[in-house]
Amino acid sequence: MILALTGAEALYADIGHFGRRAIHIALVAIVFPSIIIGYFGQAATLLFVPGSFHQPFFHAVPPWALVPSIVIAMLATIASQAVISGAFSMTSQAIELGFLPRLRVVETSKEHKGVFARGQHIVLFVAVLALVLSFRSSAKLTSAYGIAVGLTMLVTTIQMISVSRNVWNWPLYRVLLVSVPLLAVDFTLVSANVPKIASGRLVSRGGGHRSVHPDVDVESRT
Repeated sequence: MILALTGAEALYADIGHFGRRAIHIALVAIVFPSIIIGYFGQAATLLFVPGSFHQPFFHAVPPWALVPSIVIAMLATIASQAVISGAFSMTSQAIELGFLPRLRVVETSKEHKGVFARGQHIVLFVAVLALVLSFRSSAKLTSAYGIAVGLTMLVTTIQMISVSRNVWNWPLYRVLLVSVPLLAVDFTLVSANVPKIASGRLVSRGGGHRSVHPDVDVESRT
């Protein structure tokens, strides 16, 4: 659910960088067919390939396509628009608020709000390397990502409530109509990821451990 929501947010942010027409073409010609083929292939792999539940994506490809698939997955991770566009936008806003020194910011569109801040690529590259070296496994990183995104969405909704009441002067009933459904979703996502804090703590001790899920008994080592 969190990946779906952040993916939708990333597509919305991409409009400011590439424009609506480019996003429409990419969705229809590349994204939707790739998603359908990828998930159908993983589902078939789970049904017919024993022991593929751990990595169904890579088990779904033939041996000769394993290395290209890893390269594509790596490039897709590096090009995460949710992180890149967020970093650019936050840098631009921090400069306008006086929290950062003046840096060169390039407007990427004449019609939509999209910015490009030079030097951010290096910062993101160093941050990604630090995360990989710190977490060492995708399972730990996924748990941290889930709780971080859930809390970010919750904080954003709370800020929206403050802005709508104090800046936009919305009546209380209007604020409740908009904020209550959003808060319900945000609290659900955060509460669903809170149990992962304990599992992440256990994993971070190092060494081998067994999955705590009653139906899955998979030994993993760091």
